[in-house]
Amino acid sequence: MCGIVGCIGKKDVVCNVLSGLETIEYRGYDSAGIVCRDENTQALVWVKACGDLVALKEALVEKPLHAPIALGHTRWATHGGVTVENTHPHFDCHHTIALVHNGIIENYRALRADLESRGHVFRSQTDTEAVAHVLEEKLKTTASPKEALLATVKELEGSFALAILLRDLDDTLLFVRNRSPLCVGLGEDSASVVSDMLSLDQSIQQYAILPDQTIGIVRANFCEVYNFDGSPCELVYQPFTWLGQLKNKKNYEHYMLKEIHEQKQVIIDVVKYVRTLGNNWYSAIGLQKEEIQKLESIFGVACGTSYHAACMAHQYMRSIAHIHSYAERASEFLYQPEMPLKNCLYYVLSQSGETADTLETLRMLKKSGQKVLGIINVPTSSMARESTGILHMNAGLEVAVASTKSFTVQVVLLYWLAYKIAQEKGLVDSFAVEQAENDLLVCAQLLDGMIDKYQATIDERATYYASFSKYIFLGRQESFPFAQEAALKLKEIAYIFVEAYQAGELKHGPLALVDKNMPVVVFSSLDPIIYRKLLSNVQEVKARGGIVIAFAFEGQNELIAVASESFVFPVVAVHLGPLVMVSLMQYWVYRIALSLGRSIDKPRNLAKSVTVE
Repeated sequence: MCGIVGCIGKKDVVCNVLSGLETIEYRGYDSAGIVCRDENTQALVWVKACGDLVALKEALVEKPLHAPIALGHTRWATHGGVTVENTHPHFDCHHTIALVHNGIIENYRALRADLESRGHVFRSQTDTEAVAHVLEEKLKTTASPKEALLATVKELEGSFALAILLRDLDDTLLFVRNRSPLCVGLGEDSASVVSDMLSLDQSIQQYAILPDQTIGIVRANFCEVYNFDGSPCELVYQPFTWLGQLKNKKNYEHYMLKEIHEQKQVIIDVVKYVRTLGNNWYSAIGLQKEEIQKLESIFGVACGTSYHAACMAHQYMRSIAHIHSYAERASEFLYQPEMPLKNCLYYVLSQSGETADTLETLRMLKKSGQKVLGIINVPTSSMARESTGILHMNAGLEVAVASTKSFTVQVVLLYWLAYKIAQEKGLVDSFAVEQAENDLLVCAQLLDGMIDKYQATIDERATYYASFSKYIFLGRQESFPFAQEAALKLKEIAYIFVEAYQAGELKHGPLALVDKNMPVVVFSSLDPIIYRKLLSNVQEVKARGGIVIAFAFEGQNELIAVASESFVFPVVAVHLGPLVMVSLMQYWVYRIALSLGRSIDKPRNLAKSVTVE
């Protein structure tokens, strides 16, 4: 998603801004720009370019920028097309204000109409530019930049992180944070304002996450912050260790491939982590022991891949913990009537911890008095800070837009949580929990071996798999949300249309789609009853000339025989079938996308961290 990097130093910092933008380009963007103050004329000068940062670098060769203060931005289009005019930074009428923005200004149309009626001239179609013109007006009628910022935010509706460079304010950046992440870093003779800590440079010695609904002023080794009511706000600083070295592909061709192969270790790491929680694990999730014993239901809210993990947990909670379970997409949950459940644990899932819909759901639930567990990968994120309790994913940096290891860790944590709730309710004992943890470790040990077993076959057959323009994916029980996740992966990085169905629904309509040109990928189940039902569904496909690709288990000979081709997995614990399939499924999708020449790590139109609704 959009990224903000502002730097102040004693020497030229344009290269620092560009480097900071590079560290977060994996999050997704379609254009970029940098602005600074000309050292001779003091006028604001800038360079913008559509496309990736290579285009911006080429533009900087044509028009070099050098200054001890600079502000940069990567944009992911929401209002207005991908054009140079719509690329940040944006300006006021006289180019005395340069402003970059993450988020959405919901009332920008009304603001723009009012400003244009008073003679303001707009150069873009963005919502962001309206903020620059509002600030221009406020600077005319207030006594200081601080007062102008406070007056400006009163006019704005929506979510916004703003960083601002004023032509007439030396060596100073201004910022605003409202429901969109922003942090500040200070060094001995430097400072930064960034939307992601990865963008802080090596000169920074300490950092602080900016509180919500604050404005501030930053200079070298100096920052003052105020709440929206104008009262001073104290920041809590922490020592900073440069994080740029974490973004490393090692010897892999793509980050996605690297992250697929990291899943074995991250499962091992997360099992070690939950074991360190000990008997007080319930305090980590923000509940009392008695509250867990009284739990009647659990409700997961998430988006995209994380939603599929919540749907898998829906099966775990019902089957293992024997409690009512629900999973809802955050974008839908936000706009439904509030019907809070009693004795319910709500949880939110997010890799970044900044997913806009999910974050707003968390805030809405807390406002209504609910306790909310966050299952988050970034410990400094908004969701991690605002959740009642937290289970850390410990998956490490995930760069590829298509989530792989984060999905796997979410499934692992939720499977473990189901067993811990069951233990607290007296349904299983500590030995069963220990066995469940060991079962997870068994799956971890099998992942890389499955890729080794089938890599040559998949590599050889990838062009054939990629020759189809559409697929049907089937599953039942926990293998159905896994089929949905596999379908999402093929859509994301191969741009192939896929529809995932519960296999029992085939005869209720989707079977009409089946012919010799419609491959059907089946994700089997280790439950013997579910397997028999699934086998019947596959035979319906085969009887109509369909191509069947089966992800099956050892001993499921009838499914293997009826399938056109099969990938066969070792038998593991009954609910963990999808977990042992996960790496090979992702590798299969990866090779299809690679054979089509797709942009693997940064697929078109998508962003890694979705920070707008």
